Amino acid sequence: MSVPVRLVAVRPTNGRLLAGRVNTQQAAKAGDFVTVHYTGTLDDGSVFDTSRKDGRKPLEFQIGGGLVIKGFDTAVTGLAVGQTNKVRVTPEDAYGQVNSEYIINISKDKAPEGLKVDDRVMLSNGLPARVTSVGEQEVTLDLNHELAGKHLTFDVELLTLTAQDSLQKATFGAGCFWGPELAFQRVPGVISTEVGYSQGTVEEPSYEQVCSGSTGHTEVVQVTYDPQQASAGWLAGWLADALQPQLPHAHSHARSDVAGSRVGCIRCSASQFCSVCRHRRQLHACFSL
Repeated sequence: MSVPVRLVAVRPTNGRLLAGRVNTQQAAKAGDFVTVHYTGTLDDGSVFDTSRKDGRKPLEFQIGGGLVIKGFDTAVTGLAVGQTNKVRVTPEDAYGQVNSEYIINISKDKAPEGLKVDDRVMLSNGLPARVTSVGEQEVTLDLNHELAGKHLTFDVELLTLTAQDSLQKATFGAGCFWGPELAFQRVPGVISTEVGYSQGTVEEPSYEQVCSGSTGHTEVVQVTYDPQQASAGWLAGWLADALQPQLPHAHSHARSDVAGSRVGCIRCSASQFCSVCRHRRQLHACFSL
């Protein structure tokens, strides 16, 4: 029985696609997973970012997945492996126009001593800001992205392409999703991970509500994987082995039927969630989707 899932975040697993299949004919489209080399320049020719130096790895992302700016998605869409493209992106398709509401003044006695213009600071809420002026009484901070209001030019080269329809997904409930997600990101054959909630009785719950146990939701990790390198059953067994050392002390903010000592797939009904303590052969049988 399939159980609805609400996913709240998606993260590609860096470096996986280079070891995956390479499609040299198909044109990249929305939903495909790609790796690219790129160089970004401003209108004055200065380079603001590049993947082609200092031993950096190519950029890996899903087209249309929301992890890069819209203009970068557009630059890659339509390319075949080995092809290049150069596009100039407007602020609207990049980091937006400068918003005057994001420029604030704070009392100088509340700012760190010795601040200078162009210094970067971190606010108490975690937002980064740039110092634009330092007066006798006040300090002015700009919270806009440093590339806001700028046209950006990208030179991109498509290195690999894994078509979305060649991949498969499996969704696992294993207690709090942060640990299992991090573990899956290190598994060969895993292309990306998403976290969210399944089951439950409250629409659009907050994370705090889910953690309280009052909504009946289960925290889950949805794994996108290459079936040529992994299977749902193998991933389930791998996760069971990863969780095994923590079973005596397991606890979870999620539903009790998948808390700590249990791992399950939401493609099964809630009553069929597999216990890690059972034989791996039974676990694999349940996850042979």
